[in-house]
Amino acid sequence: MEQAVEQDPLTRRYLIGNELTLLGLARRKRFPLLSAAPTCLGHLAQSIGDTAFLSIRHRLDSICIARQTGHHPIQVLSIDVGARRPLGAGVSGVAILSCLSQDDLRQIIVANAKRLAQSSLTPEQLMDRVQLAKELGYAYVQNGVMSGTSAVAVPVVNAAGQAQAALTITAMSNRLDTSRLSYVVEQMKGQAEQLSRHADMHSG
Repeated sequence: MEQAVEQDPLTRRYLIGNELTLLGLARRKRFPLLSAAPTCLGHLAQSIGDTAFLSIRHRLDSICIARQTGHHPIQVLSIDVGARRPLGAGVSGVAILSCLSQDDLRQIIVANAKRLAQSSLTPEQLMDRVQLAKELGYAYVQNGVMSGTSAVAVPVVNAAGQAQAALTITAMSNRLDTSRLSYVVEQMKGQAEQLSRHADMHSG
């Protein structure tokens, strides 16, 4: 299996790779967020009508671990389950970064700078996006990955105040405009709280 193990370029030690980590996530009883995902994503997909995603932070990346389509005739399936992106390349990563300390944020942005540049995203631009998300309580892009689409994400924060994941909604832009965005975010924050409580109750 590719990426079953990884070698640290500095110490030359071998570590458990990303793919084995993802296999571990498949054991829902050991991963409370994933076990609660169907209920929370299902509620969002039903109440909002558009596609809902749950992504987690894994080191320098955000990984989509669950997805639920809604009932609106046009669904925006911008990423697949298992898709991995550098933190900050999408709204889920920005939402997670918005909960970090400034020192941790800077370290991640520096570490991901070359990968983010492939998406034409500079460290300064990402810092601005994260700061705005911190002020608003959510991350939003009017022009999403696909033309004519938008995306919004809220962090899922544990009892210690750490962002362990993010909920994301993707939709056609006219369904995430200013007239509807506040309702969508309110629904998402409610489910993020449900996820947080479930994870805290079943952790350890």
